[in-house]
Amino acid sequence: MSTIEAIKTPLIKDPLSSNVLLKLEYKQPGSSYKIRGLTELFKQFPALPNEIEVLSAGNMARTLLMMASKKSRITVCVPDYIPKNKEEKLNAFSCKLKKMPIKELWKKVEEYKYKSGEFLIHPCDSPEILSGYSSLIDEVLEEKLSPAEVHIPFGVGGLFIGVARKIRKHLPNTRITAVESSYSHPLLSSLSDIKNPSEKTWIDAIGTPHTLPRVLKIILDEKLLDAVHTVKPVVALQVAQNYFASTDERIEGAAAASLASAQNKVENKFILSQRKEKLIGAHLALLTGANVDASHYAS
Repeated sequence: MSTIEAIKTPLIKDPLSSNVLLKLEYKQPGSSYKIRGLTELFKQFPALPNEIEVLSAGNMARTLLMMASKKSRITVCVPDYIPKNKEEKLNAFSCKLKKMPIKELWKKVEEYKYKSGEFLIHPCDSPEILSGYSSLIDEVLEEKLSPAEVHIPFGVGGLFIGVARKIRKHLPNTRITAVESSYSHPLLSSLSDIKNPSEKTWIDAIGTPHTLPRVLKIILDEKLLDAVHTVKPVVALQVAQNYFASTDERIEGAAAASLASAQNKVENKFILSQRKEKLIGAHLALLTGANVDASHYAS
């Protein structure tokens, strides 16, 4: 079992918005919520095999490399456009780094079939990892809070499913909103006739070629989704810079998109249900990571 584990992160009021709460997941070891999923995986499988492969945009891989035994031989598959700062952090560890064209990497994500005890670390197909992500909401419940709406950055879908399941079970009146970039919104496109431009911006951790059919099936069958918000990258950047000016702490694009959505700085709103149409109460933003190139904060 790893000696590095997830911690309870701060839950604070947004210094710039009176009706917004922030879950500071970037305070986790590795500066990302990903450690929650891996902590649960390590608990279930304390004796990891020597050969491990991970499919990642950067944060999952970095966290795994922090936690795994030095004896483990880890192959890290990342998109070839991975930001330089994330690549540098991965190269600080001993691993086999494979930069792949997004079509090739996405094919591996699509075709993977989960098998218990098999150690290809997948963004959304491990029940242990999804269960670990849900612990984020356990900490909200401990504070006896019932947010009106939770704004969850939507990437491949693992975080969304894990968190949304726990919300539906314990906070039935809370609206669950997925947040995407206006330049890459596979979930919105799966639910509407709006085409997914699938363009890369500084919001690098969310946005895929399309939504995995098995992920969409879970979301719809379990009624996990109430709305989809899209945020312009330039607006997310403004929000991130304002947050940095107020706190002296940097957040990455997905976290900034969640915060922008909670602050109602969105481009499009796609409402699936009328759950709590007149929202009363706080909006919860998940500040999921802080592994970001500091140059975005230069201006």
